[in-house]
Amino acid sequence: MILFLTNAYPDFTDSFRGHFIKKLAVNIYSSNFPLVVLTPHVFKKSPKFQHEPEGFNVIRFPYPSGDRQLLSFKKVPYFRMIVFLISGFLFTLKTIKSYKCNIIHAHWVVPTGLIGAICGTILKIPVIIHARGTDIHTYASKGFFFRVISGWTLKHAQYIIATSHAMKQTMVSDFNIPDSKVNVIPTGIDTDLFSPKPENNNNSLNQKEKITLMYVGGLFLAKGINNLLNAVDSLFKDNPKLYLELIGDGPMKTLINTWIVEHKYENRIFLKGSVSHAKIPKLLQKADIFILPSLKEGTPNSLLEAMACKVPSIASRVGDIPFVIIITK
Repeated sequence: MILFLTNAYPDFTDSFRGHFIKKLAVNIYSSNFPLVVLTPHVFKKSPKFQHEPEGFNVIRFPYPSGDRQLLSFKKVPYFRMIVFLISGFLFTLKTIKSYKCNIIHAHWVVPTGLIGAICGTILKIPVIIHARGTDIHTYASKGFFFRVISGWTLKHAQYIIATSHAMKQTMVSDFNIPDSKVNVIPTGIDTDLFSPKPENNNNSLNQKEKITLMYVGGLFLAKGINNLLNAVDSLFKDNPKLYLELIGDGPMKTLINTWIVEHKYENRIFLKGSVSHAKIPKLLQKADIFILPSLKEGTPNSLLEAMACKVPSIASRVGDIPFVIIITK
């Protein structure tokens, strides 16, 4: 029995989080590997326990979330994170005992990976750590404390999965993890869900009355949102047909709203907030250009999804993006 320990999992029907985790769980379970999912109870309206139609159970452990993800706070919420770790640790031990789990597959190095590594060490159960991106390029770089616990977690895993070559290189060079211990397996996307719009639109951008730029992702500093706003500020002055839609949520939301008002772009920049994952394809299909200005990345799903919808895409040359957008002369 596999314990799927994850920081994100779809919270309810229209949830915007963790759909790729659920898809992986379904695929593993359907391959005759029994599993149980343990994940934090972030939102009040999500059930504390649910039985998925595919046959496995999902358990949510409590902590004082305030109906917000840990990453959504501008400053690291140390108290909430400590309670998160304690509750997650106790529920992990309980779940392992109840379901007789003999392997832990923990997603994200921090915080759920840390819980998995501690429990695996105590109970002598093999641990797979699945690094996802923000855990390595955001949390692990937040200071000495997070760097130390990230390094300890990686060293106490029997096997590590990275979603990009750049992430693997960071773990090998910055945390002294043996190269042979880390395997690169990109997350992948659902091309049945993310596909081009049925009707053909042959109008060039010059012929359009309105050109929509779109960003999909968290509103975090590492995503290069400041650079994006400065760029569109310059572009808007010479291109009255340009508009920008920001799909997502995060600690920069208030700052972005303030910036929009100060620059009088209320009618040209639209902050859509969190959107159900099932609705993202239709939004992408309406976009003229997808933009991902990240300062740090792995292999970003949002870029893969936009390209699967055949939306012309612009992205920073960071992480594994050069393996996705290949420039030919």
